[in-house]
Amino acid sequence: DEKISSPTIELIDVDGNIVGIQNLADVLQRIDRAEFTVVRVDKSSKPPKCRMMRKKDLFDKMKKKKKASPGLRQQGGTPRELLVGSNITEHDLSHKLNRVEQLLNKKRQVRVIIVRKTQRGKPDRSRPLADEIIAQLTSVGKLHGSIVVEGKNTTFLLMPN
Repeated sequence: DEKISSPTIELIDVDGNIVGIQNLADVLQRIDRAEFTVVRVDKSSKPPKCRMMRKKDLFDKMKKKKKASPGLRQQGGTPRELLVGSNITEHDLSHKLNRVEQLLNKKRQVRVIIVRKTQRGKPDRSRPLADEIIAQLTSVGKLHGSIVVEGKNTTFLLMPN
């Protein structure tokens, strides 16, 4: 209502009928501001075309538009990252897997990065750990692509089922 800068507007009523060119201040005084609002429909025309709408209808329209538009969540969006040390304990791993499971249930992609810590005398656990994570999450997610080993990091992407 107050964002409309022009003093005169071309008004369209709630039913879609063109009322005509009106003074904006007069229109705002006449309508019940608790139930109705004036929304700019066409910015380019002179004077701007504005529609009188019920606030409930406007809210429902915005809600439908938000629900219908494909957002990042529906597409999986940018993947969330989970950093795991190669020497993680079973207890800590179970907590991280619970978090990954929650994200996959919300239809989010999760990129798991296993960072190899330098430990002399111990074998590298990165690949078996990656296989274990994938096996435990098969009910809610699947591996997308392949497991990539780059230097000290082992990376893979999980997609929701």
